[in-house]
Order: sequence, then structure tokens, then C-alpha cells
Amino acid sequence: MSEYMEKHSVTRLIEAPPRYTGHSEGGQLTEINRWEWENNRFQNAVIIMTVNLGAGYLLSWREGKVTMQVARDRVMQEVKNHFSPDLLNRLDETVMFDPMSHEHLRKVAQIQLKNVAIRLAEKGVAMAVTNDALDYILATSYDPVYGARPITRWLER
Repeated sequence: MSEYMEKHSVTRLIEAPPRYTGHSEGGQLTEINRWEWENNRFQNAVIIMTVNLGAGYLLSWREGKVTMQVARDRVMQEVKNHFSPDLLNRLDETVMFDPMSHEHLRKVAQIQLKNVAIRLAEKGVAMAVTNDALDYILATSYDPVYGARPITRWLER
């Protein structure tokens, strides 16, 4: 979703309103929807978009500064402030996930490491990762504001 961070860029997803430049071109999502509807009945599709807006509020909850309900309310207000009503109106539901636990993060890192091991094996290189190494990777790569994405970027480097 980072490519849609600017308020005006939502028009790339959904078509621009009438009288705006690009209205007749449709949007990336709506054009796919039109094509799928005509050919494959897009009505049963589920589209998931993720964003880390308001992650600081969840950190406040994790640190015991606010209740989870207060954190959720603030996150949802942040979503409303950031995204245009045009986009939000087209979403059937907005779901807020709980922050990932350390055990979940370990699983994410293990999956990513398995992918690295597969790529290395194709080049004839074997890789083994100890628990201490996994803990080091998590300690140096994880940022609660950005979720698990920095783990993947750290491993790619």
C-alpha cells in the first residue's frame, strides 16, 4: 500500500471521479473488477490491503499507557484521516489486527530464512541458523512501528 500513500493516488486504485483527469481510464482495481466480472464472476473475490497506520497507538497499548479499545479507536481515526472517503466507502470492512507476538515474529523470520536457504541451495550452498542467530536477526531487524516487513528487508541484505 506504500504506493498509495498520497491522498490523490487512490485514484489509481479506483477510478477518478467524473470531471477529473483519468476518469475514463478506470482504476487498477476497478478495471480488474470489470474484466473479472465479465469473465470469471469477481463477486467471490477477497482483496486484502495492509497498512501500518497508527502503529504508535498500538505501542502505547503494549506499554500499558492506554487500553486496547482506546488504541483501536485512535488507529481507526488515523485511517479516516489518512485515506479519502472515496476509498473507505468502497471497502466492505476494515479489520485491525493485533500486534504480532514474539513467537509470531520468530515464525515469520523462520519462513523467510527457509526461502533464503532454498535460494542458496540452488547455488550449492547449505545454510543452518541457530536459535541465537534467529534471536539476533529479530533484535536487529524488527521495528514494532513497521511490523514484520523490516525482517524481510534485513534478510535480503
